[in-house]
Amino acid sequence: MELHAFAQVVDDKGTLLFGADALFYEGTKDTTTDLDDDVRDLRFQVAAGQSVSHTVYLKNKENGGKDYATLELTFTNAS
Repeated sequence: MELHAFAQVVDDKGTLLFGADALFYEGTKDTTTDLDDDVRDLRFQVAAGQSVSHTVYLKNKENGGKDYATLELTFTNAS
């Protein structure tokens, strides 16, 4: 499982753009390249003093889908 995230200021009011990609790999080694599921280009604009929550579900589509991940993401703009 990998999560790549970023934040950047988008206006002079302090609004932030948060972004993330979630990658779900099969296997038990951190060097595997067998990508089973992904959610890319999640984007959320969050005003100053606000938060946004989002749930991401990732599932192995092979072998009956027994492996899965649930990510509870909260992006908070504390400025």
